[in-house]
Amino acid sequence: RPNVKTIFEERLYDMIGTISEQKMNSDLYFNISDFRKTVGIIPISAKTGEGIPELLMILVGLAQRFLEDKLHIESGPGKGSVLEVKEEVGLGKTIDAIIYNGTIKSDDKIVIGTKDEPLVTRIKALLKPKPLDEIRDPRERFDNVSEAHAACGIKISSPDLENVIPGAPIRAVKDNLEEVIKEIKSQTKIDFELDEQGIIIKADTIGSLEALIKESREKGIKIRKAEIGNVSKRDIVDGAATLDPLNKLIFAFNIKILPEAKEEIANTNITIFNEDVIYTIMENYDEWIERKS
Repeated sequence: RPNVKTIFEERLYDMIGTISEQKMNSDLYFNISDFRKTVGIIPISAKTGEGIPELLMILVGLAQRFLEDKLHIESGPGKGSVLEVKEEVGLGKTIDAIIYNGTIKSDDKIVIGTKDEPLVTRIKALLKPKPLDEIRDPRERFDNVSEAHAACGIKISSPDLENVIPGAPIRAVKDNLEEVIKEIKSQTKIDFELDEQGIIIKADTIGSLEALIKESREKGIKIRKAEIGNVSKRDIVDGAATLDPLNKLIFAFNIKILPEAKEEIANTNITIFNEDVIYTIMENYDEWIERKS
């Protein structure tokens, strides 16, 4: 649209003016030759993701340039975050994780955040992908490694990973098991109060669930159930049981609706907004409320 550029420039100049009130110079990042003298402005869009790669690029570049002497990796037992839980042929359930501190070893006992209590388990295998030119058999895509040092990505095979959630912390344990369990429990606890009546919210990770809760609260939406995981038949039954028609609603972010849940939907008058963008869920909700009023 012809006026988009004009609107952008007006908002940019407003921002530059606001920053100048704090006695700081600012400009678009690609116009800056010395970031020590000028604050960089990086336009981004939460809806489309535009600008996010540039933001990360600038952050990494500035960190390498100005924080090189301060950046260090701690030694000791490994600490990381779960990126994804997936099924691998011949391995069963595995987790892909980022180790950002310390060292994790193939025989370590680990504690991982789950939907319920933290999981204490022992590593069966630490795996790294083979180079593409070495893969002859699709079933042998990984090399076993004895240990992994921060910072790196690693695949972990362990028993009982079914309830592990993406975004959860993972810790290698030596002799402080109870302390680590307490730490993991506090990090995976979603600290907010549920309402007696309200909608149901489901999401794929702790962070996205918290974001969805925040956006819902800002709209004054009451929430009686908020969980991580796919939409199940039980969720449909719970949502349909409420008396208020405005609460017969499920927000589902970046997750699946299980087959048995889809079958149950046909027997109810519940509405599900299942999207991979939080703002789309909010926009769908606004339109739905407008039609209801």
